[in-house]
Amino acid sequence: MSNVQARVDAADPAILAAPRMKVRSPGLSCRALSFARARSFPLHMHLLPSVLFVYEGEWLEIAGGVERRLGRGDLLFHPAGIEHDTRATAGTVVALLEISPTILAGFCGLYGFYPRTILTSFDDVERIPERIYAELARADEATPGVVYSLVMQLLALGSRAPIEANPHAPSWMPRLAAYINANLGERLTVQRLAAQAAVSESHLSHSFVRYFHRSVSDYVRDCRLRAAARALRHTTDSVEKIAGDFGFSDPAHFCRTFKAERGLTPTEYRATCPPSSETDPAARREPRACCDIR
Repeated sequence: MSNVQARVDAADPAILAAPRMKVRSPGLSCRALSFARARSFPLHMHLLPSVLFVYEGEWLEIAGGVERRLGRGDLLFHPAGIEHDTRATAGTVVALLEISPTILAGFCGLYGFYPRTILTSFDDVERIPERIYAELARADEATPGVVYSLVMQLLALGSRAPIEANPHAPSWMPRLAAYINANLGERLTVQRLAAQAAVSESHLSHSFVRYFHRSVSDYVRDCRLRAAARALRHTTDSVEKIAGDFGFSDPAHFCRTFKAERGLTPTEYRATCPPSSETDPAARREPRACCDIR
């Protein structure tokens, strides 16, 4: 086992790394890799926190006895020092982002989240990985600054991952978070959620502040806004229908809340979304409802 990250051998025809498809900025580096044939990386660890974006193909990872199979539109974050085996199928395209511990520590302190393994989707970080890849392909003098800005946004949004708990969170919390995300159109009171988790209302409220770093109502609101944003991007449903589907009291309340959080009205936000084949429900990959908690 090596204590350094797996190195890419430019002479290996299995790995195609275009010279321009990489960028370095203060505190981070990012490069895109395309695998012409299947490739395995034996047990290794990264000395820096890393994020893997999967754009095409399949990426298999085994870490700590846990097997994760990533496909198009998946994102995997690891803190430094996680030992893992990985394998890419032929035709896989990924990007590897490495972040300095200083930058990550700054975000952990600012946003109050614990650096842990997170598996989520591009949808859950506003499709920022696609914009990073587009910048890597463009590769002009502005690219390092643009990528740096996008990574900062990525880290901020990542701090709101659907399950935000540290490794010592109670066992009922991931289940309750999944319940919330599955019932966003319902009236999710503290009383109802406490009964679902089989804990007292006081214990529930204190646990959310301790492990999620926000109140129960703030967490539910954030989940609703994330789901509504996905619906605006990937469906043609009306604003009125989306407001009702995700538990907002009326369209006006939805518009006010959405603009306060995103800086745009729902209609304005939808207009900024690029056309995507994922608007076809038959082609859409459902975003993952939870993260891996280590």
